[in-house]
Amino acid sequence: MGESIVEIPVDADEAKLARYVCEAMGMTVEVYMRMCIARLIQKRGMPFDVSPQETEAARKPL
Repeated sequence: MGESIVEIPVDADEAKLARYVCEAMGMTVEVYMRMCIARLIQKRGMPFDVSPQETEAARKPL
């Protein structure tokens, strides 16, 4: 199976905090995102609860 690169725009401060949290758990953001995608596929849906407010906030441009 080949690989594909996925790029997403995120707030610079949030990216920095995400790196910090992931590093504290002993992983990179890339590893975390692969885990999330794997769980998304496994569950055939969101791997965590999402409120309508969170969904709307995520759709707004940075």
